[in-house]
Amino acid sequence: MKKILKGSIFSFVAAFGLINSVSAASLVIGNDTTTAGATNKSVTVELKDSDLGEYSKVEFQLSVTGTTYAEVDFSFKGSGLSFKKDTTLGTYIIGNDGEKLYESMIGSVSYRTTENLNSDFKIVPTQVKFYKADGTVVEAGSAGVKVQEGNIKFEKPKSNEALLTSLTTSQGELTPEFSSSVNEYTIVVKDTIPQIRLSGNSSVGSTKTGLGLIKLEMGENNVEIVVTAEDGTTKNTYNVKIIRGEVSEPSAYLKKLEVNNIGVELSPEFDSKNNKYTITIGEDIDELNFKYETEDPLAEVTIEGNEKFEVGENLVKINVKSSNGEDEQTYEITVIKEEKEEDKPIEDDDKDDDKKEEPKKKTWLIILIAAVIILIVGTVTFLLFRKKKKGPKDKGTKNTILDEKDSSEAVITERTVDEDEDLTGRVNLMQDDNSITDVLKTELYDDDRTQKFDDDALLELKRRYSQNEDELDKTKEFNFKDFE
Repeated sequence: MKKILKGSIFSFVAAFGLINSVSAASLVIGNDTTTAGATNKSVTVELKDSDLGEYSKVEFQLSVTGTTYAEVDFSFKGSGLSFKKDTTLGTYIIGNDGEKLYESMIGSVSYRTTENLNSDFKIVPTQVKFYKADGTVVEAGSAGVKVQEGNIKFEKPKSNEALLTSLTTSQGELTPEFSSSVNEYTIVVKDTIPQIRLSGNSSVGSTKTGLGLIKLEMGENNVEIVVTAEDGTTKNTYNVKIIRGEVSEPSAYLKKLEVNNIGVELSPEFDSKNNKYTITIGEDIDELNFKYETEDPLAEVTIEGNEKFEVGENLVKINVKSSNGEDEQTYEITVIKEEKEEDKPIEDDDKDDDKKEEPKKKTWLIILIAAVIILIVGTVTFLLFRKKKKGPKDKGTKNTILDEKDSSEAVITERTVDEDEDLTGRVNLMQDDNSITDVLKTELYDDDRTQKFDDDALLELKRRYSQNEDELDKTKEFNFKDFE
């Protein structure tokens, strides 16, 4: 018994010593998430464990498992350790003899995917070998040496497609024939049918509501089928009108027509056989909300011109086509849009006031014009009268009158002699001198010493005031000294 116990203890100690003598080392590839068609994606490559100092280099290769639609490439980051690649074998070598490995990120693995990628995959290190300084090689899987794969999780892009791909009914027929791009349908069943079932499929990944068993009331029943895309936000609605009851004869007439805009009414009241109406709207309405019902449940209705109304008259047409396509009716509605209050013309009362003011304005204008004309005529008349009174002047003749003062000083005053001035008046300026010589003494002309006289004027003067014919000589010059 003692021998067995001793043996067991020895074996445990030996095993513990062996394990403890193994140096730990790990090569770790990082994890990531990707989608189909991804580019410029990468994960890290690291060396880990505290016993890496026991090793001088590591060799490994890389491969992708789980898909054939991904490619990888290793890029060394230059952590301080040397790097080289054996291109023939595709082997990466980190470190060198004489160096010591240490925990670090030694590089990264870049990868890209194609549009065909549709599942997860792995980046796996293979042929992993750690080298000790003495040349001992320890491969992955040996005690203490580990390898961690990089797991790349694939996430498919979520679709934004929200379409019905099929739609069927258990009773009646869809009108028109189903198409994913058509959103409005009608189904007509007999009044004895209390319910029908609607079935259909939608885009991959989408959800749908509104399908299934539909209980029917007499008359019109409306069903909405809503398809929500895989992305959870994109939606599309299909409307199905189910009519339970006898089908009327094909008709292109409206049975009812109303306008749901507040304060807006048809004029005259609606009559299915009357095709022309008038509506007056305010300036804030750009579209009318019509509510109508056709005599033929399957009749086709289209509305034209019901948008962007302008001030004044606008024409809206409601076209109705019978279910058999043989009859058509058009209801014309003249929409009169009123202009804004501030744009309205001046009221008639204001116009009348303006008309009353116009004669007054014209009267005052006539008075003002007449006053201006009178002022102008008066001014012209005054100027002409004044000019006539003064008469024209002799432009070239001047005389001076010599008045004696204090027997020694003489004051000379210049006068302008008018051509037609009465010479008698000029002579009367003299005192009681009757001699023609005395007159001449007063008629001193421009010349300073020798004076020149006008022949005719001097002769006329002499004739009028001289009693002595001997003085009527025609001497034109005399010496001023003769008068001193």
